[in-house]
Amino acid sequence: MSEQADDAPWPVDLEGFRLWQLEGEDGPLLQELFDGLPDFSTTFGERGAADAVSTYISLPEGADYNDKLLPGLWHNGTLIGALDCITGYPTRSEWTVDMLVVAGRHRSRGYGSAALSWLERTAVGPDAGQLRPCETLSSR
Repeated sequence: MSEQADDAPWPVDLEGFRLWQLEGEDGPLLQELFDGLPDFSTTFGERGAADAVSTYISLPEGADYNDKLLPGLWHNGTLIGALDCITGYPTRSEWTVDMLVVAGRHRSRGYGSAALSWLERTAVGPDAGQLRPCETLSSR
């Protein structure tokens, strides 16, 4: 993972919510979040029982787990969203956002925008200069 993301002071408190790296034990909460998204299949394809597991392990060719940034968006102790980003991919100066999801009842409150703004501020520096969206849907 890039120096900026690795040095992030977890948790990161933003307006109305907190970013905190997701751990393996958060997998069931992430799956529950995915299961509750009304537009999941439109965005990511057919739902599956292992969508959360796929999120933890999916990496583009050439990246490794040290490049993966996977913070959850937490509000009052509840997982309300997740951000999946590959740092230094496809080039050292780019970070690729693979996914940003926010639970339906927490949308339109600025949480997603605030998370992306934090990511942009974190990415700017000697290791990265550009955020880019993932160009293909991942197979979750």
